[in-house]
Amino acid sequence: MKEHYNYQETLEIIENLMQNSGVRNFCTIVCQGQCCKYCEPKDRCHNNENNQRRLCCSNYLCANIFCRLHNDEVADRLCDLEQALEGQYKSILQEPSSDNTMFFTPTPPAVISQFQIKKEILDKAVDQLVLQTLQKIMTERCQDIAKCLFCHSTMPESEIPRRIDLFKQSLTTQT
Repeated sequence: MKEHYNYQETLEIIENLMQNSGVRNFCTIVCQGQCCKYCEPKDRCHNNENNQRRLCCSNYLCANIFCRLHNDEVADRLCDLEQALEGQYKSILQEPSSDNTMFFTPTPPAVISQFQIKKEILDKAVDQLVLQTLQKIMTERCQDIAKCLFCHSTMPESEIPRRIDLFKQSLTTQT
């Protein structure tokens, strides 16, 4: 029985969670990737990761989504996953702090080739409870999240309802 997932398997599983939960569409349509604006254009995922997100970026949940989980078990699972991902980067790269490496620079080949996360941690972080909790937040609280996000400061207030409508349409076509 398989005990670990490699980098590519982990990326695919997490990306599926983000897509199926509505988080990916929300970030793309409403926020329009404002969390990526701090990444130098030459270092952005699509320029360096074979048109995929890097693992840490795929797994990223902004504080405005995370704080609305209102489910300690789900929050703990997602925190355990984040810590496991960061632990892998640190142990492979032998760096005490890997935040800049994880988010703002291309993924080093050593991370891609040596990465292993325990199957138990990842499976628990992407199960039905987590998926349903994220789906509920994204459908019921998307307006609140949009008004609190820092991307709100980069767009006129009048733009929020239009983007929310587009996001909700994307959810109906997804199901």
